[in-house]
Amino acid sequence: MKSEQRSTLQQKQKQSQGQTLSPQQIQYVKLLQLPTLAFEQRVKTELEANPLLEEDALWESSEVSDIESTDTISEDSDSQEEDQDTSDEWEEYLQNSEATDDVVNQRPPEKEIDRPDPYVMNLLERLEQEVHLMDLDPMDEAIAEQILGSLDDDDGYFRRDETAIADRLAFDQGFPVNEQDIERVRQLVMRLDPIGVAAKTLQECLWVQLDEAVKDDEMHSPLRLALEIVRDYWPLFEAKKWTTLQEQLDLSEQELTPALERIRACNPKPGSIEGDDSPQWVIQEPDVRIQFYSSNELSQLDATTRASWMGTGVDGSAQIETTDGVFVVKLHPRNAPKLRLSRQYKAMWDRLQDPSGGSKSKENEETRAFIKEKMDAATWFMDSIEQRKQTFLKTMTAIVRHQTVYLSTGKGLKPMILKDIAEEIGMDISTISRVVKGKSLQTPHHNLQLRDLFTEGIPLKGGGELSSTEVKGKIRTWIEEEDPTTPLGDQALTDQLNQEGIQIARRTVAKYRELMQIPVARRRKES
Repeated sequence: MKSEQRSTLQQKQKQSQGQTLSPQQIQYVKLLQLPTLAFEQRVKTELEANPLLEEDALWESSEVSDIESTDTISEDSDSQEEDQDTSDEWEEYLQNSEATDDVVNQRPPEKEIDRPDPYVMNLLERLEQEVHLMDLDPMDEAIAEQILGSLDDDDGYFRRDETAIADRLAFDQGFPVNEQDIERVRQLVMRLDPIGVAAKTLQECLWVQLDEAVKDDEMHSPLRLALEIVRDYWPLFEAKKWTTLQEQLDLSEQELTPALERIRACNPKPGSIEGDDSPQWVIQEPDVRIQFYSSNELSQLDATTRASWMGTGVDGSAQIETTDGVFVVKLHPRNAPKLRLSRQYKAMWDRLQDPSGGSKSKENEETRAFIKEKMDAATWFMDSIEQRKQTFLKTMTAIVRHQTVYLSTGKGLKPMILKDIAEEIGMDISTISRVVKGKSLQTPHHNLQLRDLFTEGIPLKGGGELSSTEVKGKIRTWIEEEDPTTPLGDQALTDQLNQEGIQIARRTVAKYRELMQIPVARRRKES
C-alpha cells in the first residue's frame, strides 16, 4: 500500500514540473505570423494601449539634427552627467529596449500607400483567437499552437508526427507532453471554425462536420444517415459502390440520395486558402524584397554607392554572399519599427525615485507600480519585435542559400520543404511555417508568395530531383500547346514526362492538373 502511495506521489510531482509558457514567448509567436499590414496595425494598437511606448521621433522626422539635440539619449559626457541620477532599473530597461539614436541605423519612411482599414484576420489568426477563447491551460494551449502551426496550406489537414511535437514542447517549453495529449487537443481543434480543420484524413474531416451538424438537428434523418455512412461505410462511399451501399443499408435510391448529397455538401478542405472566403486586405508592397548584385556590378561601384545599393547599416536587412555576387534581403520598413520608452515617463520615474519628493505616499507607490507594469509590457513588446525581425531575416537567409539560382535568374526552382529550412537554422517547422504563411516576396524576376518557393521533389532517372513547380509548368505548357481536337490525357502527359527522365505516376499528374484547375482531356476537346 505504501509503495502504491509513493508511486502515485511521484507521478503527481512529475506532472507538475511543466514550465509555464511566458507571455513574451506567446507574444513573439503571434507577431511572427503577421504579414506587414497586420503587424503594423498590431504595433499601432500597442502604442495606443501603452503610454510608456512611443515611436522614435528620428524615424518620422526629416529634421533629424533638431530632434537629435532635444529628444534623444546622447552618449556624450554631458548627457551622462545629466542622467547620472537615473535609477539603475530604468537604465536597464532602456538598454534592453534597444532605443538607441544611432543615425546610421535610421532611414526615412517610405511613401504612404493607400490601403483599406481595418485589417481583417486571416484563417490562421482566427483559429488562434478561437484557441485563446477556449480557456485552455498553458500546456494545452501550447499544443494547440503547435497543431495550428503545422496545418497543411492546401487543405488544413494535420499530417505532422505527434512525436516531433511532443519532443519540441518538452525541449523548448518543458511540458511533459505525450501523443495522447496531442490527440486530445487535436480533437478540440477540429471543432473550431471552420469545422474539420486539423483532421488527419478526408473521412475524419467529413465525419466531424456531420457530427457537429447532427448536434444542431438531431431529427434530420438524411443528416444522421450521412453521418452513419461516413462513419461505418466509408470504403463503399469512397469507392462509389452505391448499389452495394443501398443493399447493406436496405434503402432505396430515393432514400440514399439526400444523404449522399449532404456528404458532398461538406467542405473537404476546410483550411485551404482558396476555400477561405473571408475578406482579405492585401498590402500593395511586398513583405520582403530580394535583390541580386553580380560581382561585376559591385566591382564597378565606389564604397558609398555600394553601401547605398546594398542597404548597409539599414535595420531589417541582410546580405548573403555567393560565388557569383551578393543577395540583399530587405524587410519592408514597417517590419522594423523604431520604438523606445517615453522620455516623459522617464522624468516621472526619476521624481518618484527622489527620496526628498515624498515618493513613499500611497499615490506615488501606485504610480510607480503602474509605470513598472507598463515598462515590462513595453520591453517585452520591443524584444518580441526584435526577435521576430531576426527570425524573419534568418529564415530568408536560409531560403536564399537554397534557391540562389532561381532568385538570381528567375528559373530553376529547387525542391525545398519547410523541414529543410528548419533543420538548417535550428528552428521548429511550425516556426518556419509562421514566417512563410501569408508573406509576399519581390525578386528581380517575380512577385510571389513565400510559400510558392516550397515545393516537393520529383525524382529524375539520372539522379537528383526536379521541383513539383517545374513539373507543373511543363504540364501547363504542353496543354496550352496541345491540339484542341486531340487533347492530351493524363497518361499521355505522364508518358512525356517519363521520356524526359522525370519519374512520376499518372495519379500525381492528375493531381497537379486539378491543382492548376485544368479540366480533364474530354472536357477540353473541341470538335
